[in-house]
Amino acid sequence: MGDTNAEMLSEENYIKTFLHHLGTFSWDKAKEFVEKKQKLIPVPLQVALSTLAQNEKIYYSMEFLEQRSWFGRKDPLKNGYSTLQSTFLNIEKQEIGTDAQESSILSTICLQLSDFCAARRECINMYMQIPKTSMLTSLDSLTDELQVLVDSYTGKFDCPALNDLQEMLVDEMTAILSLYQASQSISNWLFVDSVHHLQEVYEILEKWKPILGKHQNSSFRSGFFGFGERSSASTSTLYSWMDKFFKALVSKFTFYFYENLSQSAAKHDDLKSELKTGLSKISYDFVSKSLHFAKKNDVQNIFLLLDTHKSQTVPEHGYTFPEPNLNPVVTSPAEDFTCVLTLPETSATSFSFAKAGIYEKAEELEQEKIVTLQNGDKKGTCFCAQIDRRMFLVILFNQAKSEKDHTFATFFNDILNHLRLKKVALLIKPGSK
Repeated sequence: MGDTNAEMLSEENYIKTFLHHLGTFSWDKAKEFVEKKQKLIPVPLQVALSTLAQNEKIYYSMEFLEQRSWFGRKDPLKNGYSTLQSTFLNIEKQEIGTDAQESSILSTICLQLSDFCAARRECINMYMQIPKTSMLTSLDSLTDELQVLVDSYTGKFDCPALNDLQEMLVDEMTAILSLYQASQSISNWLFVDSVHHLQEVYEILEKWKPILGKHQNSSFRSGFFGFGERSSASTSTLYSWMDKFFKALVSKFTFYFYENLSQSAAKHDDLKSELKTGLSKISYDFVSKSLHFAKKNDVQNIFLLLDTHKSQTVPEHGYTFPEPNLNPVVTSPAEDFTCVLTLPETSATSFSFAKAGIYEKAEELEQEKIVTLQNGDKKGTCFCAQIDRRMFLVILFNQAKSEKDHTFATFFNDILNHLRLKKVALLIKPGSK
C-alpha cells in the first residue's frame, strides 16, 4: 500500500512539474523533463506531453501565421492541437477503464488538457483574424469575441495541476482584449477608460517580462501612470507584438490627451518634469514632432477635432467625469466637432471653417484622403485627414501650401500612419518591422 502511494505521489509531482514548466513559458525545459526515461506515466501520454510543449513554443513564436502551402493554408499547428485533443481524450478513456487509484489523476489531467488544446485552436483562429483587422473600423465584434474567450477560460480548468496554464491563458486573452479596448477608448476620447485598459496591459507585460523579455535591454519607466518605453528584442513574437502595440497606444494616448496631462502637470513641478521626460522616451512623440514641424514650416496651428455627434457627454479636459448632456444645443452639423488639442497651446485661432469643411467633405475623409480647405479670402491653407471614426487631424499653414509639398507630405503621412496604427496588426507576423 505504501509503495502504491509513493508511486501515486511521484506520478502526480511528475505531471505537476511538467505543467508548471509549460505554464511559465519554459517550453524547452518542459519537453526535456517529460522526455526523461522515467516509467511514471504511459508512453502515449509522455509523447503527447512532449508534443504539447513543442506546440506551445511554436504558438508563442506566431510561426503559424506564416505557414502556407501551394494549395492554401494547411494550419499545421491548429491541426496539431486537434490531434492532441483527440489523443488526450483517448488516454482519458483508457485510464477510466483501469482500477488503479492513480488513474483518476491522469484521467482528470488528460480531460482538461484536451480542453486546453481546444482553447488553443480558438486562440489560433482569433490571431489569424488580427492581420486582417483594420484599426479604422469598429472593433466591437473583435472585442466581443475576446471577452467571450476570457469569460470561458476563467475558472475552466479546476484541476490544481493546471493553475499555471489557466493563469497564462487568461492573462494572454485579457491582455489582447485590453489592448483593443484601450484602442477603442483612446479613439473615442475616453480618458479614464483608456488609462484603465492600458494599466491592465502594463501589469501583464510586467508579469511576463522576466521570462519572455529576459533578453531585453534595461527598461525606462516613467512614474507618470507607470508608462514608459524600452528597446527590446523579445524571445516571443507574441510578447513582442503586445509590447509594441502597447507602446503605440501610449504614444497615441499622450497626443490625444496632451492638454489633459499638461493641465494636471502644470499644478505640480514634479509631474511637469516627469511628463516632459516621459514624452521624450515614448516610441513616437507626436507632440514634439508636431511642434518641431510647425516651427520649421510656418504652420499656424495643428488641431485635433473630435466628432461629438450623438455623444452623451460634453468633452472636458482634465481628470473629470462629465455629466450627461441629454439636450445639446447645436446650431449646425458643423458644430458637432470639438477641438481637444491645439498646438501651439497658446493660440486662439478660429477653426470654424475647418469644422464646416470636415462636415462637407465627410465622404472623402472616410476614404482616408487628405482634404484641402481654404479659409475664405485668407492666403493660408488648411489640410484635414480622418484618423479614427471620430477624430480628425487639421494643419493650418500661414501661407499657400500644396498637398504634394515633399516636406509636408512626408510629415503628414508619417504621423497619420502612426496615429491610425496601420502597421500594428501586421507586426504580429514573425519578422515584421
